Amino acid sequence: MPATPLSSNRRRHDLDALRASAMLLGIGFHIAHSLAVGFPWFVQDVNQSKGPLILMYWVHGFRMPLFFILSGFFTAMMWRRRGFGAMIGHRFRRVFLPLVLMCFTVVPASNWAIRYAFSVPRSKPVVNSSPLNVVVKNFWTAIQQGDPSSLTRFLDEGADLSELHPELGTTPLSTAALFGQDAIVKILLENGADLEQKNKDGTTALHSAAFLGRVTIADILLEAGIDAEATNTRGETAKESALAPWEVTEWVVNTFSIPFDRGTVAEGRKRILNTLEGGENPRAAASVWAAIEQSDLHKLQAALDQGIEFAELHPESGMSALAYAAIRGETECVQLLLNAGANPNQRNRDKRGALHGAAFLGQTASAAALIEGGVDLEILGPDADMAADAARAPMDFAVFIAEQMQIDLEREAIRKGRAEVLALMAENGFTPKAQPFSLRLWLAKIGFSSFVHLWFLWYLCLLAVGFVLYAVVAKWIVRGRVSSAWVCSPLAVVLFIGLTMIPQYQMGRPFDFFGPDTSSDFVPNWVILGYYAIFFFFGAFYYDADDQKGRLGRYWPWVLAFGMLILFPAGLSTSGLALSAYSESIPEATRWGLGVAFKAAFAWAMSIGFIGLFRAVITRESRRIRYISDSSYWLYVIHFPIVILVQVWMQDWALGAWTKFTLSTAVITVLLLASYHLFVRYTPIGWMLNGKRQRPSHSDSAGSRP
Repeated sequence: MPATPLSSNRRRHDLDALRASAMLLGIGFHIAHSLAVGFPWFVQDVNQSKGPLILMYWVHGFRMPLFFILSGFFTAMMWRRRGFGAMIGHRFRRVFLPLVLMCFTVVPASNWAIRYAFSVPRSKPVVNSSPLNVVVKNFWTAIQQGDPSSLTRFLDEGADLSELHPELGTTPLSTAALFGQDAIVKILLENGADLEQKNKDGTTALHSAAFLGRVTIADILLEAGIDAEATNTRGETAKESALAPWEVTEWVVNTFSIPFDRGTVAEGRKRILNTLEGGENPRAAASVWAAIEQSDLHKLQAALDQGIEFAELHPESGMSALAYAAIRGETECVQLLLNAGANPNQRNRDKRGALHGAAFLGQTASAAALIEGGVDLEILGPDADMAADAARAPMDFAVFIAEQMQIDLEREAIRKGRAEVLALMAENGFTPKAQPFSLRLWLAKIGFSSFVHLWFLWYLCLLAVGFVLYAVVAKWIVRGRVSSAWVCSPLAVVLFIGLTMIPQYQMGRPFDFFGPDTSSDFVPNWVILGYYAIFFFFGAFYYDADDQKGRLGRYWPWVLAFGMLILFPAGLSTSGLALSAYSESIPEATRWGLGVAFKAAFAWAMSIGFIGLFRAVITRESRRIRYISDSSYWLYVIHFPIVILVQVWMQDWALGAWTKFTLSTAVITVLLLASYHLFVRYTPIGWMLNGKRQRPSHSDSAGSRP
């Protein structure tokens, strides 16, 4: 039985269309990723611009909050109209069941597309269509381009050497180091540049030089007396910068159009590490990580003699020294560490051991050394996974990890080594046993490691469980009499903005992107779930308010204008990746607090504004809009791998960012709509997603078409 009779059974076609629009905005949101300058994504297009980045932030700031408001509204509608059992059945058929099926199909396809994107080399360097020299002062242009005469002129005119680059957040000295401008570094030092001044992230000019292997600049800085042991905000010295993963390195140089040659950088990093490891710079202590990478037993012994802590984990990979040596196949380092007392069963940050790493990349000799050292052959990882499971992990993933860690291993070598490790384990008494069931491990074996873009379906399932509690209370509420007095009032909106600020305050670290966080992990992030629960239950309250007069969003032109022209620019100016330099002058605590308020208010302003806009524009049912609404669910759940592949396909094309965005959107839309109409709408897949649809009769087709 329905919980409470309705005063109106009119379907909100405007909200159907708005929900579909939120879905479709998500497709455009992901298309823009590869074209957005400065955004870390699997595909980095050669022509990037700030425009797509601003579009991404704008969409991300409100799209999912709006979607959860609408989901809460329609969940409450289903419960009120058809009863609790029908609501649960509907959520199961339309949300949970599609999610399960997509975990076996779309998610593995998405993960494959991501791996494929990483494996395809880009034939041209990234060209930032909003280049730094357009938006920064000429002083910075002179540094980046290595123009000594112009730099000298700016210095004579009183250029401030303590100023940070408005986009990079780097000192003049660090900027020159990143761009490899040796002569500029000397001029800056001669004019009093502070060696110890730090960048926004706490790094020094030596970190910058080490990061990109600028040997000459590192020598100049060390000779001038820079502190080689200075640490950044994460406690890392310049030595750790020289060990940065290639994925991070290439993203930085591509984002900021820094000249880059991988071979030159790799050789430069080794030479700088050699200097910092004590050969030419006695101020630097030996680094166990660099010693392992360089297969330098002398330096590793020196690090051991200095009393390194075996409990310390690698700053990037989270591995123990023993695991780091084992996965790299540095067998002599493994033996030296074991002889020095390293625990063969020490856990990494991910709770796996050294044997997992050796088995994963087929490092037979390292595995043999670990076995001889007494490693537990049945040591379990976080998902009850053994080293034998690591030896059977997807080969594409192993090749990708080897490349990112700069380990010279071919696919066939890994395959052969894995077989040898498994045979070696069997020879030493390992026999496969029945393991405790681990849902996460089982999902990983079938290609599922996260929900990717389908995380929202999982959160909707969890919120449906929470809706039970709401239903227990709300069944005593008479629709339109109790809640309508406050749900649509400005005071209620202010209250919900305040509630939203609580979880928003804990989001965004360390990069502070504009908008809310998301989590695609199977284990829910309770802060993120709490954030979206606020919007979801507001939607449920809104349905119970029975807003027949359109109170919510009735001032939509002003609300949308306020959100887009005031809140959005203000939020961007206080974000960590600010598109404005003004936030640099604001104290960190103040900036963070303002950013939280602006983000929360923007999400609500845009959501309420669009609810009002769609109510004003869509006043009756339209077959075309109904068709788009029906198709949007399928289009969104299936779009991700297709978007990645199209981005890879177009990444080297000599077209502008917006031209590519338009062309990509057109191609992807045609592909998605064709797949929906031909294979989904009138099939069991479509019945599951939207309910059964009848094919139009001949007489129908003569009239209006969807």
